[in-house]
Amino acid sequence: MAEILVLGPVTADIAALTDAMPKGNEDASVKETILRTGGSGYIMKKTFDALKQSCDIVFPLGTGVYADSVAEDLAKADIPLKRTTDAINGCRYTLVDKQGYTSLMETEGAQNAWETVSLSKLDLSAYTWIILDTEILHYCADEIMDLLKTYDGKLALILNEGGLMLDTDILSDLIMYDPLIHITDREAYYLSDSEESDEIIRSLRDLTADDVVILNQDLSAAVITADDVIPVTAERTPVRDRSGCREVHLASYICALLSGLNRRQALRFACGYARAAAGSYQTVLKENEINTQRNLLAQAILG
Repeated sequence: MAEILVLGPVTADIAALTDAMPKGNEDASVKETILRTGGSGYIMKKTFDALKQSCDIVFPLGTGVYADSVAEDLAKADIPLKRTTDAINGCRYTLVDKQGYTSLMETEGAQNAWETVSLSKLDLSAYTWIILDTEILHYCADEIMDLLKTYDGKLALILNEGGLMLDTDILSDLIMYDPLIHITDREAYYLSDSEESDEIIRSLRDLTADDVVILNQDLSAAVITADDVIPVTAERTPVRDRSGCREVHLASYICALLSGLNRRQALRFACGYARAAAGSYQTVLKENEINTQRNLLAQAILG
């Protein structure tokens, strides 16, 4: 059985490439569209698989052209799949500008039908880590909270925009588990209601007894511990698409920690992996790029 369980969406994602984000009531001028599989569940599973770290994912999957596209990619990656409902999947649309910045929208569908997953039947006894995309709690908060009551391992939260919009009682209940929290600088500003670095750090430290990993827009990052801030600067490499970088960053960071690296080493590796992922419009790395990342991790482990 795998060591890690990821609870996050797996969905068809249409990347729409544009020169610049529309402003106000402007229409978006799209140059090209790319159909791909995305969602935090898929991206993190593929990242863990690339680094040879055992990982399970649980997610809803329905029917229709978008579900079929997802199923095809899952089959190619040898990822087990189960159609949990006969309802039709929707999809995400990711608008990507020339600088790699993104804006998302989604058509609702079976990709969010978490009530069909039978979360209560999951056996968590073998997992040392659960990684939870807080966005899904909009669909299954009670089931997730009941599930966590049976778990005594480590919990990591992807605290994204959807997570920050949760009912404060739900978020407070999650924080009681003292999870490792992964957040971007944009959401950190929102959460702390400040642009002052000292105030942001204080707000993030108040969230959990575990670490907070903050990923910046330039793909630099920092780990905020109880008594320290460990920063890593970003390498200057081309950025085409930042979508998925958060998930890649967290998965590769946890994988590096499990490989025995310290926080700074793990963060440096994760930033490099995220930067590599941002260099293409696909949500996962190509085989030659994966081999490069494996070699970098091996070199870091050997010192």
